[in-house]
Amino acid sequence: MHIDESQLESFITDSGLASKEEMEKAKEVAKENNVSVGSILINKGILSVDDLRRMQAYTLGIPFVDLKNQKRHAGPDFVFVEITLTKYW
Repeated sequence: MHIDESQLESFITDSGLASKEEMEKAKEVAKENNVSVGSILINKGILSVDDLRRMQAYTLGIPFVDLKNQKRHAGPDFVFVEITLTKYW
């Protein structure tokens, strides 16, 4: 999936996470350094990584779920399922 940068920038400024001036400056610096606007906003401390992920998810229409504070069960991290493949001739 591709995130439309202009749409993402609009969502960030419309949400109040960054001012229009901060966004314009970040766009200039991003262009000069060939990096994303989001990475500039994070490096300048304007956005957190989670803020950017929330905005990206919103742009793509995907719910953002923060699981950092969720307790994990005391089992293995992954459950592996064995699949037997049969080759038919």
